[in-house]
Amino acid sequence: MKIDRSIFELNEVCSLSIAYIIKSINDMIIIKDDYEMRRNIVRQKGSLYLTELDKQYIDDLDSQLFYIELNLKTLKDALMIHESKLFEKRTSTLKELGLISLN
Repeated sequence: MKIDRSIFELNEVCSLSIAYIIKSINDMIIIKDDYEMRRNIVRQKGSLYLTELDKQYIDDLDSQLFYIELNLKTLKDALMIHESKLFEKRTSTLKELGLISLN
């Protein structure tokens, strides 16, 4: 299995649109769930019946899941930055109303 070891840079992801970031998060969650399901299927054999290929496959899936988690965190951080920018814009345009929060 080829492992994608690329890690997203926060400044590059922040330049993307909010809609694209949300779509990317949803896509990565689907991929993550698929990898976790594959790993669980192989693990159902039991530790006594796992071959070396099975063990290597589980290790590869674990490595890929690690990078997916890092990239998901970066995407979520970028989404939070976009939300904070929206919050700042709203508070600066509504000076007389005071602070509002987006829930």
